[in-house]
Amino acid sequence: MAEYKILDSNSVKDYILKIMPDYCAERDDLKVEEVGDGNLNLVFKVNNSKDAAKKTLILKQALPYVRLVGKDWPMTRDRSRIESEAIKTQSKYCPDYVPEIFFTDNEMSLFLMEDLSDYNLYAYNLMQGEKNDYIAEIVGEFLAENFFHSSDLGMDAKEKKNEVKKFINPDLCKITEDLIFTEPYFDVERNNVSDALRPFLEEDFWQRDELKTEVAKLKYNFMNHAEALLHGDMHTRSIFVKDDSVKIFDQEFAFYGPMGFDFGLFFGNLLLNFVTQEYWNKDKTVEMQDHIIEVINDTWHKFEERFLELMAQAEDRMYSLESMRNVFIKHLLAEIAGYTGTSAIRRVHGLAGVPEFWDIEDEKTRADLKIKALNLGSELILKREKFESIDDLLDVVRKYKI
Repeated sequence: MAEYKILDSNSVKDYILKIMPDYCAERDDLKVEEVGDGNLNLVFKVNNSKDAAKKTLILKQALPYVRLVGKDWPMTRDRSRIESEAIKTQSKYCPDYVPEIFFTDNEMSLFLMEDLSDYNLYAYNLMQGEKNDYIAEIVGEFLAENFFHSSDLGMDAKEKKNEVKKFINPDLCKITEDLIFTEPYFDVERNNVSDALRPFLEEDFWQRDELKTEVAKLKYNFMNHAEALLHGDMHTRSIFVKDDSVKIFDQEFAFYGPMGFDFGLFFGNLLLNFVTQEYWNKDKTVEMQDHIIEVINDTWHKFEERFLELMAQAEDRMYSLESMRNVFIKHLLAEIAGYTGTSAIRRVHGLAGVPEFWDIEDEKTRADLKIKALNLGSELILKREKFESIDDLLDVVRKYKI
């Protein structure tokens, strides 16, 4: 272990030779490439150029600030430990659905994991009109297994409280609290507002006081409901897909929070893809929109089926009651609808958007689609308590098809 220092492509070679002497005999045989394109961290791809049998490695190091902004926004390096621990915890129940961790160095705020370069980001597949039909079953199973086994439903209460303490993540949660639950609803400097979108925000969206009140409730719930271990940033660009394989990564926002939040991140980003399909896939917009609706529907039903099975087996007989299971699922569905809305809205004009909007060149077209996304997200938030089934939620979504 070493005292913390920020690595570059050169010093990564020295570090790898020190901690993994069997990986490469000669420094010059190591090939290192900086591949990070995220908002927070350094990411390096490492391989042994003389021995193809050696697996390519990914080294991810946390900086003491937000990379997107710079040193003016300090950030805890402990997020690296949290990410590594979260992946290891999730791998206990779904080892095939998260990357393998090879080595962790908390002093250097880094870890080494398997290379997933031969996978594609799920969001980009959808933008290109590709369907990954298996994803709903895998994501549904992943959420069911991890939520149950990390909550009071599936683990000892004392052990669970110790896990909550281990995953306290105030700096990353603060980003979520600001960027998802506060800033999009006001005219603040960090928002990304185009001239074409501003009139709608000023005259309509930022005037929606009822919506702000409902979002405030969701924010309070997010901050005070330590229910299960969450991924914390589980959008469609935190999911790699290849053939029939799925890898869920980028868990540095992990913490104990409300189960509905991870669902909301996934569904909310799916809906941004849904709204923009009329731009990305003009020749098969309806087909792709129907596919996205099907993914949401099937993810929920896979989750519900497996989660209710697990609840029925809960050691605490109060939690295994059928009436309790039914109440729990209905409450969760309403929560999911709310967080789906907030997750969609934050990517429209808040800091850190999505390629579904970035890459639309015409400003008016982009603004029109953003308005549609804002209205869809708002409707899900405001109507969430009335939803009795996933069909009710999807009926709202279907109104926004072309």
